Amino acid sequence: MKLEELTNTITDYVANGSFASLRENAKYVDKANGYARVIRLTDENNNYSEEDAIYVSKLSYDFLSKSKLEAGDIIVTNVGAYLGTVFQCPDLHIPMTLGPNAVLIKPNNTKVSNKYLYYLLYSEYGHNKLISLVSGSAMPKFNKTDLRNMDITIHTPEVQQHIINTIGSVDDLIENINKQNEKLLHIGLTIINGLNGSLGHQKLSSICELAKGLEIGSQNYIETLANESLIHYLRVGDLLSLGSTFVEPSSDLMLCSDDDILIAFDGAPGRNAIGLEGAYSSGIYKVNCNLNYKGLIYFEINSELNQKIIKDHSQGTTILHASKAIPFLEIAKTDEQNNKKLNVLFKQIIKNKKKLKQLNNEKRLLLSKYF
Repeated sequence: MKLEELTNTITDYVANGSFASLRENAKYVDKANGYARVIRLTDENNNYSEEDAIYVSKLSYDFLSKSKLEAGDIIVTNVGAYLGTVFQCPDLHIPMTLGPNAVLIKPNNTKVSNKYLYYLLYSEYGHNKLISLVSGSAMPKFNKTDLRNMDITIHTPEVQQHIINTIGSVDDLIENINKQNEKLLHIGLTIINGLNGSLGHQKLSSICELAKGLEIGSQNYIETLANESLIHYLRVGDLLSLGSTFVEPSSDLMLCSDDDILIAFDGAPGRNAIGLEGAYSSGIYKVNCNLNYKGLIYFEINSELNQKIIKDHSQGTTILHASKAIPFLEIAKTDEQNNKKLNVLFKQIIKNKKKLKQLNNEKRLLLSKYF
């Protein structure tokens, strides 16, 4: 069965007009002047933060009427290295419109449910179907006509609902844990920003050292998990959303475990993460410190004070570099009680991230079972 037989809409950004008319009528603006948010893979990967958000005016939003988005809409990237990535539009409580290099899919709900079609396309089965549409070598891509003509096999309505209920219950757990981590981060930042405003400071380097990662060269990247001995190779983008680049284990690599704090000073200075395991690249530094200081350091790196220091020392036009900020990073001269509070929060976030790994693996296994 062709995908277009199951859908009401398969469209994209360029369906709104010629490239010339799009340049003239679809202009990006900042949040203050924006009416609708433009939804891209970048936003999905950074959890829809305001860091890289772009908007359009009401006039541009109306011009882009063919690609207006609603919460839950299925979006498939169709150009570039991350072609075939499938995600659902979130509910941001504001008007939304589709960005370039992606296709919007709205199913015919009398034939297939939205959630089921999302799971199908998100699964390895769906991803392989999408990849099979690719044309071009310099810039891999497929168009909406290719997607409309893609053949897929679907389950009966009863089985569709069973799949939605089963995988959906795992998704609910994942969502709840993510929300809990957001709250824990907010609590920690509230504490540390308050301490930074009321206490004296010392240099971050007085209680830790930052160990720079190692660049191994793209010729050594392995893009599929060919065997269980491979480990993740972490680059700056992985601090937002873990990708699928792996390497062979080696004593020469710079390694991290899930309770290590990783921070980028190249590409996206200040971006940081915990809960990741593998080898890390030269754009990333790992914090080496006493276990009792991990909570304090994690929240300090994310504090308003240190994020501003990193921003002020960032240099470059195309790619930002901020390693010069490292000697200027500060930490509050806090007491043992506050250290313990921050460590409790830090350890709970780490614990939750381990649960998320288990749940995402369970989801992957269920997707493989059904599709």
